[in-house]
Amino acid sequence: MKKQLIFLFTFASLIYSYAQNTNVSHFKITPKNQLIEIEADFPRTFQNALVNYKPTLEFSKNKEYFKNTYTMYLKENLVLIDKDGKKMELLYAIEIHNKLKPHQYKFLITYKGSNVRSITNTTLFNISKQQINYHVLKTADNDLKFNTTPNQIQYLVPTNFNILNYKYYILGILFFVFLITITIQEYKA
Repeated sequence: MKKQLIFLFTFASLIYSYAQNTNVSHFKITPKNQLIEIEADFPRTFQNALVNYKPTLEFSKNKEYFKNTYTMYLKENLVLIDKDGKKMELLYAIEIHNKLKPHQYKFLITYKGSNVRSITNTTLFNISKQQINYHVLKTADNDLKFNTTPNQIQYLVPTNFNILNYKYYILGILFFVFLITITIQEYKA
């Protein structure tokens, strides 16, 4: 009996220690062709944020209403701006059922566009001032990691000056300098 109690206590402790932090969300942002795909993991409090956003959702059993609500919520609270300063269009948000973590909400969120310049993420800030949204932005060179909080809701993606991206400009300048040098030499002769 004593061994069984120790086992139950240990098992309960493990389950309790595994409990998810309800003030943390994770976002993996991946550019793909002319799309930006975001894998978002929300805690169980995501539904509370949706009910806070649209109170009529609390008593609704309609799955389509739930889908429309979370799509509108994400459209307003997860905003991507492209390099031209235009808001990127949210194409769709699909809930992915996670059998390993049924207490979480997982989504695949897709935006139209490819060159994201800034990301504003205020998801779950409407229910918690301690909310932290962790992000990983996949780039060709590396992974950019950043957070958004109620005090810092926006992240500006750094633009790297890569000389190889401007090789045609550099070649044009060199050609222009070459032409000027030849013209000056001919003028002196």
